[in-house]
Amino acid sequence: MQDIIFLEDLKFSTKIGVLAWEKQIEQTITISLKIYTDFANLEDKLEKTVDYSIIYSKIKQYLDSQQHNLIETLAENIASLVLNDKKIAKLEVLLEKPSALPETRKLGVKIERSN
Repeated sequence: MQDIIFLEDLKFSTKIGVLAWEKQIEQTITISLKIYTDFANLEDKLEKTVDYSIIYSKIKQYLDSQQHNLIETLAENIASLVLNDKKIAKLEVLLEKPSALPETRKLGVKIERSN
């Protein structure tokens, strides 16, 4: 059985987009993660589970230092970054860029990756 840690609707400001104006400004993106792991044998010790505060910090640090054209590429890179933790069996990344099209409430990508 796989247990799940989820982080929903994390909001970050970053430079993302292919248009010239998008490369000049920061836009808000929303990231949600579903992290599949195993809660058995944790012994109530943080080091035996996935530390979601470390994951948040790694994503924030990454976004502060990088710029992307495509949300697809960004989702892939976030998945790779998070899956460095071998306690994670599977990961779902939902990345939304609300300002991409004014006619939409949400626009984004969802990927699933495994260790």
